[in-house]
Amino acid sequence: MISTEIGLNPSDQLYVRQLCERSQAKIRKVAYRYLYDISPTLVDDVEQETYLLACLNIDTLRNHERPEGWLIQTATYVAWDIRRKESSTVPLTTDIIDDSNGGGGIDECLPSSLKPNDQDLLKRYYERQDNVREIASDLNEHEETIKKRLARARQRLKQFWSDLF
Repeated sequence: MISTEIGLNPSDQLYVRQLCERSQAKIRKVAYRYLYDISPTLVDDVEQETYLLACLNIDTLRNHERPEGWLIQTATYVAWDIRRKESSTVPLTTDIIDDSNGGGGIDECLPSSLKPNDQDLLKRYYERQDNVREIASDLNEHEETIKKRLARARQRLKQFWSDLF
């Protein structure tokens, strides 16, 4: 169980488990409301991610005046995040990039004039599908910094392609 891997003591495990059990129907309802049109299986992902965040933020949860409200709001944020990722990520398929000649995936789309840092960032986000949090952690940067760098890299790439065509 995740709560034991995180290192929660037995009373915290019981607290989180009971809270999640009481809130399960509401969490699933929130997740379904935001994700029903994409994939019903994502509802389970929201539930699991919410449970994990509850375990990681046990002190905040215990001291919150409305812990069930905190849990439902967290589920809402998780559902929004999953929806954003699912709807904004364009899969790299053979329709977009022809790999038949041994092409290198996204490398084929990135111009050499693009800064190496921009190229690396775009590869991590789109090809490896790392999320902003993971990239920020690896680069020892704030998430907002990574979001801004990604936006600038996308803008430079967009400018390159619009100048070309």
